[in-house]
Amino acid sequence: MQLDKISLLYLINSLDLGGAEKSTILYANRFIHELQHISIFSKEGFYSEKGIIDQNISVFKTFKPGILNFLKNLLTINQIIKLKQVNLLVYHHRKFFIYAFLISLLFKKVRIIYVAQNYFNDFRNRLLFAHSYVALTDEVYNDLHNHGKKNIVIIPHRIEINEKVIHNSVFNIGYVGRYEKDKGISTLLFAFKHLIIKYPKIKLIFRGKGKQEPLIKNFVSKNKLVKSVIIDTPKMEITEIYKDIGILVLPSLKFEGQGIVLIEAMNLGIPVIGSNVGGIKNVIKNNYNGLLFISGNFTDLVEKITNLIENRDLYLSLITNGKTDVKNNYNIEQTIEDYYKLFKKI
Repeated sequence: MQLDKISLLYLINSLDLGGAEKSTILYANRFIHELQHISIFSKEGFYSEKGIIDQNISVFKTFKPGILNFLKNLLTINQIIKLKQVNLLVYHHRKFFIYAFLISLLFKKVRIIYVAQNYFNDFRNRLLFAHSYVALTDEVYNDLHNHGKKNIVIIPHRIEINEKVIHNSVFNIGYVGRYEKDKGISTLLFAFKHLIIKYPKIKLIFRGKGKQEPLIKNFVSKNKLVKSVIIDTPKMEITEIYKDIGILVLPSLKFEGQGIVLIEAMNLGIPVIGSNVGGIKNVIKNNYNGLLFISGNFTDLVEKITNLIENRDLYLSLITNGKTDVKNNYNIEQTIEDYYKLFKKI
């Protein structure tokens, strides 16, 4: 396709906090200057409330999940395709596979791309339908390929490079993102409970929102950590998100496609620690640009954080190597170029 002839429609679960959502908006704001038009079908959330979506992008915030809303959603998508003369559809969540398949039957000229955010390794991958597939990492690529998918390209999430380095206290441990069970929040809380015994001035900063916020608050209250744990709301500006974090931890238990917060933190000179699952292992090269710990093992996480606190040379080397790695491998300009190549080819 010619770029200036493409009218693209994104189907995305929500415009709330999350790596897939944030990246979709970031890319769409860039694509809009080259493509004919871009529409987004989703439901409102944190990012839509912040007014960061380019005003030339049409946003339809009427998506409602669930079987009972299926027909209504399908009719709305149908209307958008006709109204905006959509010829390229991109979806990011597996729940949209049936919509994509039906759209392919109703609109023969609409090409479809599925962007695989996570490694699932289950039968639902066989149900996915698209003309082309985008995988964030090697693990995600293999997951799709092993379930019979073809025409797969690897395009990782990348970011805008920032030369700034944020110098924060090594005793400020941070978590950024959604408060969900599969993100390993409990692992981090138990690790912190043990760390504060040895380091009384250590702080734990949560910056985000989600269903497990009551669990965090209850744990903090029960263990008398109110003065040591900060539960903050999501921030929009990248420097505001990481302004007081000295070590970023991503303790995911399983489905983690890439972990864009790791890249954002490394970009600002903040050492990172992640669990050894999914795409995190692609981003973090252990003992080079970050540290890996055994998923769900708070004792191992305590050891890794302690190592960074006690070993200043390691701390500084992770900062240097992390920034270099991001600059060399995660510049958003490469992602934009990769997508344009795909759009032209499809």
